[in-house]
Amino acid sequence: MPDCAAINFEIHDGYFDVAELSHDPGKEEVRVPIYRGQWTKRLIGWTGRGPNESETPFAELVIRRVLQMTVEDNDIAGWVSIKGVAFDEAQTVVRLSGNIPVEVRCSVRAFDVDLVDQ
Repeated sequence: MPDCAAINFEIHDGYFDVAELSHDPGKEEVRVPIYRGQWTKRLIGWTGRGPNESETPFAELVIRRVLQMTVEDNDIAGWVSIKGVAFDEAQTVVRLSGNIPVEVRCSVRAFDVDLVDQ
């Protein structure tokens, strides 16, 4: 099972669609399809935007042993550029955050996160 740093290396600057988040309470599992974004070199750096609708995910983030999932998405963002995954051991919460104010919080029994290639 990879750690947060290894997962973040693979998914940083990828995208997920808030509408595609899937929580299966029976399996205690959350699945997040991860897509590559479209990046363009500009005069002062790079700009990114979400993938085309025809693209398929390159990986899927799987969070297991999930008791409850909440999504904080005040702007109803849709596609979100990924900032990273973090585990709060004291609160047993896995957080997936975006580069815009979106955060997915999963209360878990224990840290069990994996990145599955598609």
